[in-house]
Amino acid sequence: MPGFRHMSVQNGSADRPIDLDDVTATAQAFTGLELCDDLGDELEDTHFSANVPQTVQRNGPIQYPKISITNFRLDNGEIVVVNDCVEFQRMDSSDSVNESDFLKIHDIVFDTTESDGGAPPIVFFRGLRFRRSKHYRGIVTTAWLNEVFCDMDIDINDPRPEEVQGQIEVDARTVMKKRDLVITTRPYPLESWRHGDDAVYYRKNNNDDRHYITHFARLTARFTRINLYKNASQRQVQSVRPLGGSFRSILEIARTIVSQRSSYIFLDVFCGAGGASAGARAAGYTIMGGVDIDATKIESFKANFPSSQHYCMDVSEFIQRFAEQHKGQIDHVHMSPPCQYFSPAHTREGRHDDKNTAAIFSVGMLIKAIEPRIVTLEETAGLMNRHLDYFKSLVAQIHDSGYDVQWRRENLAEFGLPQQSRPRLLMVAVKHGATMPSWPAPTHGEAGSGLRTLVSIDQAIRGIPRGDSLSTHEPARNMPVADRSRGLRSCMTTSGPDANYDQHRQFTIREAACLQGFPMRHQFAGSKTEIRVQIGNAFPPVAAKALFLACIGVLKSRPDEEPAACLGGRNVIDLTSDDENTSPKKKRCLPVTPHRGNASSSQLMRGHDQDHFHISPPHRPESAPLDRTRTKRTGAKLSDAIIIGYD
Repeated sequence: MPGFRHMSVQNGSADRPIDLDDVTATAQAFTGLELCDDLGDELEDTHFSANVPQTVQRNGPIQYPKISITNFRLDNGEIVVVNDCVEFQRMDSSDSVNESDFLKIHDIVFDTTESDGGAPPIVFFRGLRFRRSKHYRGIVTTAWLNEVFCDMDIDINDPRPEEVQGQIEVDARTVMKKRDLVITTRPYPLESWRHGDDAVYYRKNNNDDRHYITHFARLTARFTRINLYKNASQRQVQSVRPLGGSFRSILEIARTIVSQRSSYIFLDVFCGAGGASAGARAAGYTIMGGVDIDATKIESFKANFPSSQHYCMDVSEFIQRFAEQHKGQIDHVHMSPPCQYFSPAHTREGRHDDKNTAAIFSVGMLIKAIEPRIVTLEETAGLMNRHLDYFKSLVAQIHDSGYDVQWRRENLAEFGLPQQSRPRLLMVAVKHGATMPSWPAPTHGEAGSGLRTLVSIDQAIRGIPRGDSLSTHEPARNMPVADRSRGLRSCMTTSGPDANYDQHRQFTIREAACLQGFPMRHQFAGSKTEIRVQIGNAFPPVAAKALFLACIGVLKSRPDEEPAACLGGRNVIDLTSDDENTSPKKKRCLPVTPHRGNASSSQLMRGHDQDHFHISPPHRPESAPLDRTRTKRTGAKLSDAIIIGYD
């Protein structure tokens, strides 16, 4: 059933209170539309503007009787929020799904007005329209599958920016589902459904594959098509041809959407196979490099982040040789120091104990040498529970480096990791007096918690592509068989899962990586034993993403807290870069522009590289094929939009 909650209202100079019962009755007059149960508490003190604009203008201010709402539930159960991309049926088309267009949502509006004929009020979406490239044959020589154009009709006498007046309004009842949209200036096929960690395999002339790609795979927008009219009257007459138009790169629109964003640079220290970096990339960071003393781990990191810099050395050597050139230029440094000595599983002395404990004392030196805006650290919870002196020393190092610090002991299962218990110590630090990121709220919980249900083993390993090189079966070990309807009963170790897949075999290496939260296409170097160690020691990417989304939100919302060396402009990756395999280079400096308002979950950029961003993750339907390489499937619930708003 469609529904919505958390209404927000545009107030004018003259306000009048609206009785909640009247609003509820009006909303329920719309067939199938329900107000959520907790709406009453939110609207008791809400006032609505009674002002009516003096002139009728498309895409004008949202004023009563129109109400701006934050989310809406589609008929298929998906929750739509601002900045999502949706597929909708054009009102002037047939029932063919091929005649659908796409909308990048800017506003969700509930119109409480009832017409004279008694028609019910409606919910509609307002935003920029995107159309498939097949509609522009003659302008483009090749209509690539799932390539779309931003399509706008512009009035010469309207002084507003193109991206404002060019929006359209779509009835929510015509919307079919959410879609994944990437806006980029890179050439085809980069950032298309053929490219990236979640690329889709396509068998030529296979109708099933083509159907899946058309209806569920990623859409990519690279160009804008504009029709120019003298005024609204001429635009509304279908027989009137436009006075002119343009066909150009989507660069200007993309910069407007992201408010001329900068890249946010991430350095992964004690990087291992790149678990933290995989989470950071999913959160929208540009991965500058990884530091680790183990050559095999660096090879794994390099396989997944070929464009970044790779430092195979210990932290002290990195500080001496390279820290100075990065000082004040890195936004976020993450560290996952070796945890074996501090782990509850450590019951006897090891030959690397001294080296592992020494790594803790390099934290302060690294922070002082680089001076990042944000520092995060992940360690075993045993550091705080069983080695309090080391923990106090770590806090003192961070504080003496000029940073405020907060920490928590978290069970990473509550952030989507398919392990019933993986307690870890997470720490976040910012410069004294700077804005501290809000702690990420749990996204998963037991039934009845109001959160997504805890991720099971079957959910985590579903969809592994056939023929994966890390999917070799090995005989079962002397361990119990896992209950695959739940997560692993205990945390993943360097020996792998604590149970067998079934009575015949153990979990494959790829399955173990998925159970540690890695993307299905993440690559590993080394022997099977070395890979299991890399997986067991990793900061699970699915949990890292939740933490890093909160951090990058502060970076975007508070550009005034940039390091002094960067305030006049910073070295950014230009949106027009088309080389995916080169290290980040110094480009033309764009001015740092303040973000308007506080960064919300729907404003957080997502993507795998520095020159594009993602809008809305796809949700794979139950009927979709499972033998495609896709990101981990998740469901859409009301709590998704209300609590975190991410995939």
